[in-house]
Amino acid sequence: MRVAAPPVTVIAGPPGVGKTQQVLNRLRLRRALVLVGRHDLADEAGKLLPNALLLRPKIRVVNGRIDPVKTACLMPEEILKFREEGRGSEEAQICGRCSVRPRCPYYGQFEEVWRSWIAVHDYAVLPVTLNAPEVVVIDESILAKVVDRTEIDIAQLNRFRTFFQSRGFGGPDQLVAMIVQMLGCLATIAGPNIVQPLMGFVPNFWDAINLALSMPVQKEWGDFRSTLPHPGPDNFSRLFEAIAAQATAWLRPGRLWIEEGRLLIYERLQLNLPSVPLILLDSGADEVLIRHLFPDRPVQFRGFRAGSETRIVQVKDGRYGKTSLRNNLRARSSIFRQVRNLMEATLRRDSDHHFGLITFKEFVPELERILAGIPVEFGHYWAERGTNRFADAKVRTLFVVGTPTPNPQDMFRRAAGFFFPDQMIFGGVQTGGVRYGMHADMDFEVLLPEPKDPRLAAFLRQGREFELMQAVGRIRPFSEGASKLVVVFSPVPIPHFPPTELVSRSELNRIFRATSRPTRSDAAGRLAAALARLGPGATNAQLGAEIGVSKRQIQRLRKVAEG
Repeated sequence: MRVAAPPVTVIAGPPGVGKTQQVLNRLRLRRALVLVGRHDLADEAGKLLPNALLLRPKIRVVNGRIDPVKTACLMPEEILKFREEGRGSEEAQICGRCSVRPRCPYYGQFEEVWRSWIAVHDYAVLPVTLNAPEVVVIDESILAKVVDRTEIDIAQLNRFRTFFQSRGFGGPDQLVAMIVQMLGCLATIAGPNIVQPLMGFVPNFWDAINLALSMPVQKEWGDFRSTLPHPGPDNFSRLFEAIAAQATAWLRPGRLWIEEGRLLIYERLQLNLPSVPLILLDSGADEVLIRHLFPDRPVQFRGFRAGSETRIVQVKDGRYGKTSLRNNLRARSSIFRQVRNLMEATLRRDSDHHFGLITFKEFVPELERILAGIPVEFGHYWAERGTNRFADAKVRTLFVVGTPTPNPQDMFRRAAGFFFPDQMIFGGVQTGGVRYGMHADMDFEVLLPEPKDPRLAAFLRQGREFELMQAVGRIRPFSEGASKLVVVFSPVPIPHFPPTELVSRSELNRIFRATSRPTRSDAAGRLAAALARLGPGATNAQLGAEIGVSKRQIQRLRKVAEG
């Protein structure tokens, strides 16, 4: 009699509405496995499940230094050195031979199987024995962990050949010889700047690969795996397995790509989760991706609705992609100066007001200079999911600047690796109309580019629409307290957060009751502060970059100050 697979329950809803808190509060008396996105979020979950075990990482590095409190390994320096050298499996070569292994805190914690565990998403795919939970809870999407990227320098593969020959391993030597020959051929044809999928270039090549794979390679592989040189046995074993999988579907691009003399492997890792009911708390739940991730389980979706009094103002005009902002210094500086102007206008009415700002990571240092002297909590895309630090800092106005968009090449390869070998991803872009979700009598539609392949479009939504949603959710718009305002510089409609107002950049000054330009006294004060920081020898260009104005404006301000 066939036993029914345990279900997957997807609870979808906006961030900040309390999904995690409500679910974990109901699981206090049950043994659970809770997986969260980051170690700091594990600490937050531990407050809701005080009797749970927080799995400590083997090594935790913060700002380039080992964190002794969060690190479980008793000999972390040796492990770090081993990883930097890329010598392969630390379990076999370091941990398995460690003199303190019997009393190692890292491995010892896995013996407490009768408790609830709280760990990071990595444990969904790591080959370790987990506890025996009654239910598994995954907080937010694990897609980033499921699709893994491995990079191997093609030239390094020749070192494997020398190693094989010195050990007398004929099968792997022949296999690697063919791999290197074919990869070198493709790299030459593709050129240094063209990405070439590793697919059926010559059918005879794959016949030869299949012949090599039929040889007694696996036994020989096990004999030398623990002593294989850089780039390491883990990398090469992945290459070996990926070549074998690709050889069976040589007409189909999938996990392997060549780029500038490197071999890139994109693969979907196997989930290592107990066969028990699973609750997925996913603000950006996508049915296409989730059903492919759990093909053998029944999946049910439950919505989570809540009303918010937070005012959301969305700027509909302008180009706010990272490339557009990076390449157009004048437009970027204009936006950043306007943000400062709006903040200063708010502070003139409320001197205790606190701001938050989320944008692309590369622009944060520039904004820190331009907004110097203003109480701002900074953050950047793809690093803030689940964090409460904006709410903890009492942020009442949040600026979200830019449209987060994944790298299209990387996104395509990840999608191809995720669906390989079951389905083939196809390219092409189309334009579709998307509504903002406002009241019917005032809703608007915007045209957005999106892939023709619905599976690729699902990957795009994860990194664009749902990342914007996560940024807006950092202000905790559903919590009670003082009124809050979010200003979004992006025309992309945000799921679960329809804008209260759609405006142009020029209309923001009316909303904030700000002048179009800072007053001369404001700018003179910022110039004096910049001179104090940089010194009297600072050039006009340096001062302009520091406070976010042009060199000509600096010259005028200096004349006023001297006159």
